[in-house]
Amino acid sequence: MIIVLTGGTGFIGQSLIKKLVEQNHTVHLLVRSSSMKKNLYPCKTFLWPDSHSPIPPEVFPSDSTFGVIHLAGESIFQWPWTPRKKKKIYNSRVIGTRTLVETISHLKNTPEFFFCASAVGIYGKQDSQNITEDFHFKNQGLFLQKVCENWEKEALKMETKCRVVIFRLGIVLSSQGGFLKKQLKWSKWFIPFMLYKNKLWLSWIHREDLNRLILWAIHKKETKGIYNATTFEPFDMNFFLNKLSVHFKKKRLRIPTPLFLVKSLAGEIGKNILISCHAIPKKITEEGFQFKYKTLVEALKKD
Repeated sequence: MIIVLTGGTGFIGQSLIKKLVEQNHTVHLLVRSSSMKKNLYPCKTFLWPDSHSPIPPEVFPSDSTFGVIHLAGESIFQWPWTPRKKKKIYNSRVIGTRTLVETISHLKNTPEFFFCASAVGIYGKQDSQNITEDFHFKNQGLFLQKVCENWEKEALKMETKCRVVIFRLGIVLSSQGGFLKKQLKWSKWFIPFMLYKNKLWLSWIHREDLNRLILWAIHKKETKGIYNATTFEPFDMNFFLNKLSVHFKKKRLRIPTPLFLVKSLAGEIGKNILISCHAIPKKITEEGFQFKYKTLVEALKKD
């Protein structure tokens, strides 16, 4: 099958491309700059400069079965969140999805499926309560919550055309990039210990399990709707930092740090990312998906 993929040059997409090719899929990759249009990936590349730009029609096959996997999005793990940065985060997800959906809606040959990323940030701050996909959340005025809500609304417009799957991602772990790579870098010198009266729960999934989940959803044609792409065992931030200390096999300087101070120093990015959310994968497990890395200890051993 031909897979039209956005976000393939990112932390998740790079590893996913290899898995797709291994399963004999042909990947048509949309990239943001001409410098990326090189033979760096085992796929065909097409230029899509920004979210508002037209998408090259030749990326979509006119007479072959194809599916769409939409992972494109400006990184949220870059500080600080200036107004310009926030606009990039919003447009790359919401406007980009709108452009992609509108383009597909005018095709004579429609896709077999449309997969779109989202995030558990849509639930806002929920502390230790188990959050499943049918949880009725309230808007808490958080920027990422607004982004995710509008992002999903644009993706769900494809339901009239094909099978739609939205993956609400937790933190995607791998030492090759993202959240864990940044934590490993800082933790070589010190381990902050967050002073917080309650546990700060962060939902997560290992990158390899996320790749497996996407491939599973391609083949399992009954799969549709919204899914929490997280493990059943969210980690508490202090537990995570302790495990990083063990990971280096040496004690690191532990600095007691009030959570409000961490959030203040990080600015808006801290208020949006350092919130407690205990999202669990009820739907995917009920439908038969099995995780390879169920616990944080297993995930860190992998890396």
